[in-house]
Amino acid sequence: VLATEPEDENSSAVRWCKHCQLAKPPRAHHCSTCQRCIRKMDHHCMWMNNCIGANNQKHFLLFLTYTSLHCLGVAPMSLWCLFALHPPPGEENPLYAAVSLGSILSLLLAGCLGRYCMQLLNEQYHSLKKNQTFIEQLQGTVGEARAFRATLQEVMGCAPSWRWLVPLAVPRCESAA
Repeated sequence: VLATEPEDENSSAVRWCKHCQLAKPPRAHHCSTCQRCIRKMDHHCMWMNNCIGANNQKHFLLFLTYTSLHCLGVAPMSLWCLFALHPPPGEENPLYAAVSLGSILSLLLAGCLGRYCMQLLNEQYHSLKKNQTFIEQLQGTVGEARAFRATLQEVMGCAPSWRWLVPLAVPRCESAA
């Protein structure tokens, strides 16, 4: 049985992409920017110029995590440079104006970028909890009910290990199936 658009996402009927003219895997969506179907497509990221889906969601999560942590580290360092390097009263330091401007700009950039990345990371966390991509949320499709740990292992790899912290390929394991 072939169907262009089955009524049920979990249907056993083969779905065909009307754009690619190819069979579409379950939970796949066609990206109009990349011109291909992406399995578990969350969104097309303009910053990475790529779709975030099953094959690179771990890398996206790590990018957001490490960028957020970096911004959290830059903020106190910028404040330290701004206040600790202040010259004593009566002394003039011509470099202090440049250091102050750089510290203020770093603080603003870290604050804005950190807030944005933390918000995206929070949305990704809730998507993982619901086992639902952003596109599925927009369409009102409910993800398969499963434990958060199973979904996290599907994205990050088998049981928690140091490999979760580095952008390595995700090994497939039996428990995440």
